[in-house]
Amino acid sequence: MLGLLAAEGNTSFFGQYGIWIILIVLLIGLMIFSTIRRRKYDGQVQNLLDNLKVGDHVKTYSGFYGKIVSIRQTTDGKVVLIEMGEGNKKGYIEADINAIMGIDRKEDVVLDADGNVVLPEEQNKAPQPEKEEEQKEEERVSTADKLRAKKEKKEKEENKEETSAE
Repeated sequence: MLGLLAAEGNTSFFGQYGIWIILIVLLIGLMIFSTIRRRKYDGQVQNLLDNLKVGDHVKTYSGFYGKIVSIRQTTDGKVVLIEMGEGNKKGYIEADINAIMGIDRKEDVVLDADGNVVLPEEQNKAPQPEKEEEQKEEERVSTADKLRAKKEKKEKEENKEETSAE
């Protein structure tokens, strides 16, 4: 392509080097974008590691789930002791704090009668017709009370105006 431009006699600076300038600018932009994303991610990871405490349930990069039993400072950095398993089948692993991938936020899956997954929000919103009716009744009563109070206040103001006008 550059050969074709040169053959036509186009000897302007941008004609000769324009594509290279665009590629270099794009490459520099990509490097800057990548650096910014990496710094943001590193900051989030460091924040997670700084806020870990004994009792937190964690997941390691190796895929182990467990509870932090202790965190101690050594010459190699911070080391965590993670307890895994349940009941009398508990095991312990000691790992560098950087082996922790994140806080364990998994929840057990609950299935309904048809075998569909029930989301936690739906579990809390189990149908409770009695409470719904009570809430609706309370709303109606409170709305009626508000309207009555507003009407009484308006009547009092009108009576004051009539009294002062006389």
